[in-house]
Amino acid sequence: MARGRPARDQPRLAVLMALSEYPHATTDTVARHARHARGSVSTQAVYDDVDRALGETPCLTPFPAHGLALEEAEVVFWDYCPSCQTIRATPKETRS
Repeated sequence: MARGRPARDQPRLAVLMALSEYPHATTDTVARHARHARGSVSTQAVYDDVDRALGETPCLTPFPAHGLALEEAEVVFWDYCPSCQTIRATPKETRS
């Protein structure tokens, strides 16, 4: 781990190292690898460090309104796997 860094930076560095090694890993996988490197990393630390959306995201660019300065923003993605998408698209009467 990076020497001379404050202790609060250590989980972040462990998460970023895990992400650089496993860029498409699940949160659980990133947490497991970060914990192996650091010893103690919260799941929330993993979520906090994965703070960017993929691709072009003009709809996520904040609009400065009323002179307010943006301090923090959160984006939550709720996904359905292909099987669940099929089930949701099927009318309830025909589901078995």
